[in-house]
Amino acid sequence: MALSAESVAQAGRMFRGTVKGLAEERWPKTRAADLRRFAIEVLERHLEGRLMTARVLR
Repeated sequence: MALSAESVAQAGRMFRGTVKGLAEERWPKTRAADLRRFAIEVLERHLEGRLMTARVLR
Protein backbone atom coordinates (compact mmCIF):
# COMPACT_ATOMS: atom_id res chain seq x y z
CA MET A 1 0.00 0.00 0.00
CA ALA A 2 1.36 3.41 -0.95
CA LEU A 3 1.21 6.28 1.51
CA SER A 4 0.62 9.89 0.58
CA ALA A 5 3.48 12.34 1.09
CA GLU A 6 1.37 14.06 3.75
CA SER A 7 1.01 10.81 5.71
CA VAL A 8 4.73 10.07 5.45
CA ALA A 9 5.44 13.56 6.84
CA GLN A 10 2.86 13.01 9.60
CA ALA A 11 4.49 9.70 10.56
CA GLY A 12 7.83 11.48 10.87
CA ARG A 13 6.28 14.08 13.15
CA MET A 14 4.77 11.30 15.27
CA PHE A 15 8.16 9.65 15.74
CA ARG A 16 9.99 12.89 16.52
CA GLY A 17 7.27 14.72 18.44
CA THR A 18 5.53 14.23 21.74
CA VAL A 19 2.10 12.82 22.47
CA LYS A 20 1.22 16.10 24.16
CA GLY A 21 2.14 18.03 21.02
CA LEU A 22 0.08 15.73 18.80
CA ALA A 23 -2.89 15.84 21.20
CA GLU A 24 -3.06 19.61 20.86
CA GLU A 25 -3.71 19.33 17.11
CA ARG A 26 -7.05 18.73 15.40
CA TRP A 27 -7.40 15.16 14.15
CA PRO A 28 -10.34 14.78 11.76
CA LYS A 29 -11.00 11.22 10.58
CA THR A 30 -9.69 12.04 7.13
CA ARG A 31 -6.26 13.08 8.41
CA ALA A 32 -3.68 10.39 7.67
CA ALA A 33 -6.42 7.83 6.91
CA ASP A 34 -4.05 5.90 4.63
CA LEU A 35 -1.46 5.85 7.42
CA ARG A 36 -4.03 4.30 9.77
CA ARG A 37 -4.95 1.67 7.16
CA PHE A 38 -1.27 0.90 6.60
CA ALA A 39 -0.62 0.49 10.34
CA ILE A 40 -3.62 -1.83 10.72
CA GLU A 41 -2.50 -3.95 7.76
CA VAL A 42 1.01 -4.31 9.21
CA LEU A 43 -0.39 -5.22 12.63
CA GLU A 44 -2.74 -7.82 11.10
CA ARG A 45 0.11 -9.39 9.11
CA HIS A 46 2.25 -9.72 12.23
CA LEU A 47 -0.61 -11.17 14.26
CA GLU A 48 -1.50 -13.67 11.54
CA GLY A 49 2.13 -14.76 11.35
CA ARG A 50 2.27 -15.33 15.08
CA LEU A 51 -1.00 -17.28 15.04
CA MET A 52 0.28 -19.51 12.23
CA THR A 53 3.55 -20.06 14.11
CA ALA A 54 1.63 -21.07 17.24
CA ARG A 55 -0.36 -23.64 15.23
CA VAL A 56 2.80 -25.15 13.74
CA LEU A 57 4.45 -25.44 17.15
CA ARG A 58 1.59 -27.47 18.61
